[in-house]
Amino acid sequence: RIGDQVLVSLLVGNKRLFMVTDREAELGEVSVAIDWKKVGFFREGDELVVRAPQTVTFDGGFEKRKVVKLDENGKKRKVVEFYLKADGAEFMAPDELMQSVLATLDMKKTFSKPFRFECSCYDVRLGENGIKAQVLRMADYGTEKFAVCQIGEKEVYVSVDKDVQGEVSLMPALDKIAVIQADIDVRIV
Repeated sequence: RIGDQVLVSLLVGNKRLFMVTDREAELGEVSVAIDWKKVGFFREGDELVVRAPQTVTFDGGFEKRKVVKLDENGKKRKVVEFYLKADGAEFMAPDELMQSVLATLDMKKTFSKPFRFECSCYDVRLGENGIKAQVLRMADYGTEKFAVCQIGEKEVYVSVDKDVQGEVSLMPALDKIAVIQADIDVRIV
């Protein structure tokens, strides 16, 4: 036992494998379900079957804009809007995200430094407006499908329900995004 997990030793052919489970295993023959998207196959150091990356990374930064809007009384008011720019697309930055970033960094760094934005491959959906990407192929792992997309020179895996092809727009869940200051590789949020 390791805390509430159980480490089990398996003999498959003449190879010993280890697995972690949340329940006791009895001695004898067992059936094992494998999450194929997390398994890579190697031959002499070369990866023959690639694991599906669980993280999607976008490059970009933040932008501040002063705009004039009408308030509830119909009067013109200057307001500041914050945008997250990622791989050629821009999104209105959520207030909570900007509060966290601005609490950590000063204004100058926030709007002049390069950032990386990371989220799970499950926290990106296909949308009408977003980061433009080209679908290279579909990766079907039996119980899950991923669109393997190219953004510039990067390949990203995006969880999808059905096969897609051609150009797509990717919409990251901004409430689940991690913010990394790229020049020093430090996570801010």
